[in-house]
Amino acid sequence: MELKNYQNDVIEGLIDNEEALSKLYKVYSEKFPDNKEFWLSLSQDETVHANWIRNLRDRTKKGSAFFNEDRFRLEAIKTFLGEVKKQISEAKFKKLLPINVLSAAYYLESSLIERKCLEVFEGDLVELKHLLKNLVEATKKHSEKVSEQLNKLRNKE
Repeated sequence: MELKNYQNDVIEGLIDNEEALSKLYKVYSEKFPDNKEFWLSLSQDETVHANWIRNLRDRTKKGSAFFNEDRFRLEAIKTFLGEVKKQISEAKFKKLLPINVLSAAYYLESSLIERKCLEVFEGDLVELKHLLKNLVEATKKHSEKVSEQLNKLRNKE
């Protein structure tokens, strides 16, 4: 089944968001060597998430997953991507404090959860439901990991 341009743009935007988050966390790993492993782990996870969304895109094309056009707007995806790109630029060229980058990462991860952007995909197959659940749970886990680091840092101060 061929995807409509709008559907394809939304799905590609979701992939771009995950890849941009991966890049942001990689930059953070370079800027904050004391937490390098933490940031690299998040970066690698985001790459995996992008691949999961590619899998969902492919399933949608084959007709085993469905795209809910009314669920999410392309403008929201573009706004999120713009924010991540802004954070990447700031991370590269400004002196940032660990609390600032953790707060930014927490905001980004939390907004993905709150907006339920991954609910654009639907399907009845058990394997598909499992993939969607894993993607949502992985995003929640990122938010929790970042929150833990943020709390540790606040408790040190």
